[in-house]
Amino acid sequence: MRRAALLLALAVTVVSLQACASGGPIASSPLNSEAVAPAPESPTPSSTIDTAARPAFGGDCAAVADVARLSAVVGRELAAASEQTSIGVRTLGGLECVWRAVSGAAVRSFAAPVDVIPDSTQSRYGGVVCEGYLYDGWGCRVAISNETTWLLITIDGEVGDEAPESKAHLSEDVVKLVPLFGESLSTSPAPRAATPSTQWWASPTCEDLGSRLDLAGILGSADFESGYPSGFGTDVPSELAIAHGTTIDCKWYSSSAEGLTAIVITAYPGAADEWERIEKNLSSRKSLTPVVVAGAQQALEGTGAIRPDSSFVVATDGINLIKVQEAPRIADATASVIAALSEG
Repeated sequence: MRRAALLLALAVTVVSLQACASGGPIASSPLNSEAVAPAPESPTPSSTIDTAARPAFGGDCAAVADVARLSAVVGRELAAASEQTSIGVRTLGGLECVWRAVSGAAVRSFAAPVDVIPDSTQSRYGGVVCEGYLYDGWGCRVAISNETTWLLITIDGEVGDEAPESKAHLSEDVVKLVPLFGESLSTSPAPRAATPSTQWWASPTCEDLGSRLDLAGILGSADFESGYPSGFGTDVPSELAIAHGTTIDCKWYSSSAEGLTAIVITAYPGAADEWERIEKNLSSRKSLTPVVVAGAQQALEGTGAIRPDSSFVVATDGINLIKVQEAPRIADATASVIAALSEG
């Protein structure tokens, strides 16, 4: 009897081991199941999808062109490059660099992922073009590209001297720069625009944004116009950022006997990671005060926007970034704009 019982026990053990080896089910109590259940795996950096922008040339102007060689080609001494990339352009993976001469004239470059450059823009600058840009500047420019990166090279002309002879001379000079920039382009890493998320502000037209705002209440007058009395300079990079929705740029103003009242809105969807950079840049030049703005996680107010005595607020909701200038009751105006942009 004892022998039979022993054989039966051995048989049960063998069957149980076979079930384990073959992945078969093993009955267990709920308590045991809870004890051995694996804990959910925490996401690791390697499993996180990278959606951030990758700037052209790694964001390094020194990698775009060597200043000594550049000075030799243009025939005048240039200062080391300064990066002047706007926030919306940076979101596109762009990089703007400027090498200035003592005279104030400069060599400029703008590089960005080739897939964010419209075919019409690529075609326009496939040959030398002399044109105006920014507020009152002009110069001659040409673009080069490879499979991943588009690079626009510009030499400034002297303000007020747009004679045909000057344009011909600048055209020759900018062509001479192509081999130098092309050499850097051939070894540059591929840039990439940031991937938008559903939390980014959508980019409305200014007409649409204006319809969501109480502009008469903000400006203190129902008699207002779109725009601003003085001009704002634009160029290829800023125009691309607006077209792609990484910059929202809208302005309204009202003029009366009492003076000018305006609101100037510049918003950057998805650019909250630029907060520290813009805070550092502004605080180095202006006195900033933390301010409470509805809808914002952080906000700073300062004086000296477009006019010396006018106020501005920069703010972030943790995902997006915004700067509002000129408006009376600037913090309240900024809150209204954030609410309007958050409507989608």
